[in-house]
Amino acid sequence: MAQSGNVNIMNVDDQFNRYKMPPIVGKVEGRGNGIKTRIVNCSDVGKALHRPPGYICRFFGYELGAQTQINDGEGVYIVNGEHSQRVLVEALQKFIDGFVLCNNCKLPETSIAVKKEMVRQECASCGHSEEVDNLHKLASYIVKVHKKDKQDKAKAKAKKDEKKAKKDDDKSKGKKRDETEEERAERRSRRKAEKEAKASLGVEDDDDNVVWSTDTSDAAIAQRAAEAEAASRLLEGVKIESPADKLAKAIRDGKQGDSVVRRAMKASSSHSGVAAKTIMEAYFLESDSMKQTDLVEAILVCLRAVDMDDDAKNLLVGSLDDMVKEGAVDSKPLKAIPFILKGMYDDDLMDEDKIIAWHESKPMSAPAEALRLASKDLVDWLKTAESESEDDDDEVDDDEDIE
Repeated sequence: MAQSGNVNIMNVDDQFNRYKMPPIVGKVEGRGNGIKTRIVNCSDVGKALHRPPGYICRFFGYELGAQTQINDGEGVYIVNGEHSQRVLVEALQKFIDGFVLCNNCKLPETSIAVKKEMVRQECASCGHSEEVDNLHKLASYIVKVHKKDKQDKAKAKAKKDEKKAKKDDDKSKGKKRDETEEERAERRSRRKAEKEAKASLGVEDDDDNVVWSTDTSDAAIAQRAAEAEAASRLLEGVKIESPADKLAKAIRDGKQGDSVVRRAMKASSSHSGVAAKTIMEAYFLESDSMKQTDLVEAILVCLRAVDMDDDAKNLLVGSLDDMVKEGAVDSKPLKAIPFILKGMYDDDLMDEDKIIAWHESKPMSAPAEALRLASKDLVDWLKTAESESEDDDDEVDDDEDIE
């Protein structure tokens, strides 16, 4: 035991082991049929194990054959019945062995993920990923909690989107309703460039100074033609920076991660789909200076911080063909996109049905066709995984309903 009073997470006698947790503490309360054991420091233990304390308390209930009371808001974790310290320690070790330690490197650096209603452990230390014992009742409980969390997040986001939509409606006066955020940004940039061009020619852009009549004399016509030609020549040299151009410049200046996401969200007026598209386009503009693995990881780091709803995902996957330029059938972005899609699928950022639907849509250019060819292995794997999951669902009986 360490001097701090903590104990090793792994069942080893090593005082220098860096993986520690507070010893589980149970307090017996009540008497008779109302006797119960309160897990006093369940929250602290859960924090040390990187697991929700409710998982630990529920596991105790399953292992000890007792009902549990869980209230995360008030930090209440109770197992009905009288249970000794030794029994709690043994049950906790079973939980650690089955739902915390990596089966490959035996380190407690794993995280829980739920895919297709199957619970998996992914190790941040060695990269090993495998399913836990999904026949255990706790696995069913974890799946139910995961579903409820997703539903709660969806409801909260829907409420937030509704509030934002109402606010946007109140501010929509004077805006073009059918205009996208990118089109609006491009129009403003073009308008600014035109103003600068007119200013350099000494042309007033103030309605108060406009003379609402037209001089049709030959001299006036010749002068207007000359002014138009001069303005055209000047505008030819004006490069209108897109949001992706500006973001690429920020990346070139060393901005990354959250800073890139904030700039993209601001440029897209908080539209998550446009922001995700802008992030990918910006990094693709800088792809010549990056290794492909670094390019993929940098994009995925940013996309994990963008909260995309279903419409945003459709916008992003529908923009993939536009991200590979004409003639660039062997470009780094084209090679990177399949790996980005795979990473997004693994992180639950993109659904397999959207990826498959995009892949089966008709390509409108040679690069788009090359992109589908490069993504074929990924799509074949997604279809196989989906088919195997459906077969497994037919064979496995429904788990016991847990309140």
